[in-house]
Amino acid sequence: MVELLLRLAAAAAVIGFGLTLGEPSPDVGWKIALAFSALALVQWRLEARQVSNPGLFGFLAVADAAMLAMLLGHLGALGSLGFLVLLPTAWAAARHRSPASSMAPLAGGSLLAAHFFTGGAAPDGLLLIQTGSVMLVGLLLGAESDPAATAAEPDEFEMSDEEDGPDTRALREVRESHGKLRERYRTLERSTRRATWAVELAEAQDGPAERFGDRLAEKLSSLLRVPEVAIYSVSETRQALVPMGVSRSANDEVKDFSVAVDLTASAGQVRWKAAQILQAQAGAANVENVLLNSGGKIVGMVATLGDAVEPGTRTEALLEEASPQVARLLVESQRRTALERRTRQAELLYEVASLTRGATSQGDLAQRVVRELKEILAVDSVALVDLGDSDPICLANAGARCDLMPALRFPTGEGAASWVESGAEPVVLENAREDPRCPEEIALRLRVGSYAAEPLVGRRGPIAYLSIAAHRSHGIGPSQREALAIAAAEAAQALERLTNDANRHQGIMAPGEFQAFVAGGSGGAVVSIELVHQEQLEQRHGRPALGLALRRLAARVALTLPSGGALCRTPDLGLLAYLPSAAGDVAGKWANDAVALAALTGIGAQSGVRGPLPMRAKVSPRQDAEVLRPAA
Repeated sequence: MVELLLRLAAAAAVIGFGLTLGEPSPDVGWKIALAFSALALVQWRLEARQVSNPGLFGFLAVADAAMLAMLLGHLGALGSLGFLVLLPTAWAAARHRSPASSMAPLAGGSLLAAHFFTGGAAPDGLLLIQTGSVMLVGLLLGAESDPAATAAEPDEFEMSDEEDGPDTRALREVRESHGKLRERYRTLERSTRRATWAVELAEAQDGPAERFGDRLAEKLSSLLRVPEVAIYSVSETRQALVPMGVSRSANDEVKDFSVAVDLTASAGQVRWKAAQILQAQAGAANVENVLLNSGGKIVGMVATLGDAVEPGTRTEALLEEASPQVARLLVESQRRTALERRTRQAELLYEVASLTRGATSQGDLAQRVVRELKEILAVDSVALVDLGDSDPICLANAGARCDLMPALRFPTGEGAASWVESGAEPVVLENAREDPRCPEEIALRLRVGSYAAEPLVGRRGPIAYLSIAAHRSHGIGPSQREALAIAAAEAAQALERLTNDANRHQGIMAPGEFQAFVAGGSGGAVVSIELVHQEQLEQRHGRPALGLALRRLAARVALTLPSGGALCRTPDLGLLAYLPSAAGDVAGKWANDAVALAALTGIGAQSGVRGPLPMRAKVSPRQDAEVLRPAA
């Protein structure tokens, strides 16, 4: 309180002298007075908070000395009264035990700084003498005060060799034992907490796989004592963090909203950007997030929204402790899910074919397909829509009704008819709310975050489309879209079988059967796919290995054939495909896709040498098929 009054009195004196005597000038005096007042309030608040930092009070004393030097400089009294800058430093050294040896050089330097700041020329000898005297006196005060300050410090008990008795040695041993015991207790507490949490979090694996993320988030919410917890996994395209599970108290925005961040940036930037997006999205004042790492790469993120139930809980530190266990569980869940998905996709073609057998109407067939497909793809909505001759008709829907096709914008207009006119290409909307092809209000009303549609192509063109939708953005990955294309190809053939509009001869044929099938067709195109550098490949991998790779490729290419199409393996390690309903650019696109699929089909040999299957394709009209006859 004394220092507060002294500084306020100095500020009032500066203002008073400036108004009555004109020195210092008012435009300078009010600035110096304001600085004195600010320093007074800062030190008063420090004392009110019971802050006892000698270095901080020494800094304030140097600031007082600098303001005093500025005042003397404007009054032209530096040469005669410059020694007064010692007063604040001496007060701080005596009252707060601030280091005088550190304050004196700064206080002396403030005399020269004030001299040059007020427009002075080269300093005279008297000013230099006062500057040196201030530094010398400060150093002498520091040499005298430092031992006393050290001895008077109650927290630092100096144990000299002369005073080293039994009691002193016992006290030192007690201190050392207490420090070791405290460190061991903290280590034991952390290890016990990690073991307990591992058991608690492992219980989240019990139950349906599709709800694993929600159960894990609920476990973390109870362990961290935080109301809202969200767990994110990295999307298959590694362009966003997709919500994998949220606690029960989390709002719908958190459940359906993906965090689009650049995962190639540093971990600190990713965390900061994700926290900013979550704060803006969820409206939470306090967001703590930790990235989940496995094998040196980011696999997910855990975020807490809102304050902890118990004040003082170190949420971020606890998240850091739990992150390795959560990352391990997340990776294990993703591996199991990926394995199950690959198995289900391998079975998908057989299941769709077996489901469609015996269906007596398009509605029955569509209902069987969408019901099974929803469980396999783990999405929120699956729909099969018949394009028909007039308006599209939804044959079957599983889950929420989230078909965006009627509202999508295409170059020729809106809706399914414009989509067919534009070429009926597969539709993929990773973030429907921000995609320009979809009105934002429609996506929000239907609660669609991501959407994909695949055409069902018959002999006469698109006859229907199969669509899937997810509530969260980036919720449909490449593997799901690949499975959707497989199901659409088989469903197209099944629908045409119901209408007796499909040819019985389709799929992989023998050479003679293929020749007769092409000869009996009308229109379309024949695609020839042959190996590049066949002789070199046979020398490197062997003809049996090439034959095996070609059979695998034929099985994969047959799945992409349009309805009524046929495929044949030639004796010279090539493929011939007949596309009865495709010609020109459509046939060329199919041929390019087949070549790309061949590049993804590896060649395996008994010698262990592996490599891609390089092939090239040629498209010819059906009328030239006579020159492309396969050998018998």
